[in-house]
Amino acid sequence: MALLARLQIRASQFFLIMIICQIPIFRVPCRDYICTSPIEVVATQLYTVPYVPLWFLKVLVYPGAVVKQFQNSMLRGGDFLAPQWDTLLEIYNLDYPRDAEEVEVNMTPFRVELFFGCVLAIIGALVSPFYPNRISLFSMMLILWGIMKASYSKTKEDGEVRMLVTLYLALVLSLFSIQMDATLRRTQKAAARPRPFHVKLKAK
Repeated sequence: MALLARLQIRASQFFLIMIICQIPIFRVPCRDYICTSPIEVVATQLYTVPYVPLWFLKVLVYPGAVVKQFQNSMLRGGDFLAPQWDTLLEIYNLDYPRDAEEVEVNMTPFRVELFFGCVLAIIGALVSPFYPNRISLFSMMLILWGIMKASYSKTKEDGEVRMLVTLYLALVLSLFSIQMDATLRRTQKAAARPRPFHVKLKAK
């Protein structure tokens, strides 16, 4: 039981790191950008909604932007510089006007599934370390379904849609983030529960 509990905690923590740090798990064309993580997909779509404040989007993408800057500094051999708050969204090409006339939202059926899967992945990653649930697993299955559906029915609007090996890793982590020890405990209690003893009385 204790081993399963520790496994669930570690899986939830690693899944949270993968989502928040924007570890690439797929490649999906967004508006003038290739989204590789659930946060990038959600941020790209929410940017087209004028009612969503920009500070919320910046808070959402900031941890991943720091990781991207660190990777670039390591590859180029330069000094690490934290991303500037004012120009943070420019890293994701989110600097175009948010007017209704300028914004063109292209939500094909597979992108609707992918978008809601990405939203659930973020929610599940934030909630699972504190309250184990099945949201993360359901989100990964929804993302996997959306990408596979888009791969089999390719159109010019879909562009290049493909999954990466890390998507399977995220799927495994989401599976182990479920509170399996509690499920096993309930199963054992149900199996060990004594059956009621019935006595049949014969009528005289």
